[in-house]
Amino acid sequence: MEKSDIERILHLHNTAYEFLLWLNKRAGNEQEILSDQNLEKWRYAESCEAWVREMHGMIPQSLRPSVEDIPAFARLFSSFFQTSFYLVESAPTPAYDYFGDQSGYVKSGKRKLMAGAPSGKKSPKGKAKIKGYFKSLSKQMRAKAKKQKPL
Repeated sequence: MEKSDIERILHLHNTAYEFLLWLNKRAGNEQEILSDQNLEKWRYAESCEAWVREMHGMIPQSLRPSVEDIPAFARLFSSFFQTSFYLVESAPTPAYDYFGDQSGYVKSGKRKLMAGAPSGKKSPKGKAKIKGYFKSLSKQMRAKAKKQKPL
């Protein structure tokens, strides 16, 4: 792996991480961002890639990957949901009737992403996936570089 490959992967990783933080911040006002449907798409590289392609024009320019970098970006982004982040939902709020007696609970619906695997440990399977992604990305970039080199 060449230095330029490593720099490119690290840049994509940083951009994917910043995008994750941006989405989490926006979810404070737009809870549908962290819908179960989106989270399911983001967990897997293939569905995440399709989602990034679909939403590409709506991603802020500074966080938007180039079209050729979408597969790598999506793999890096989805890896966060395998190893580093999990969803936290706030506890329901007690509901009270007219007389002040508790009559049940109201779902507050606040969701946010938290850093760290839910168990407090990183999954060996997740670590292996990330290592595999980096190897795959490195191979793809080397193959692409060979095609672009002048004869």
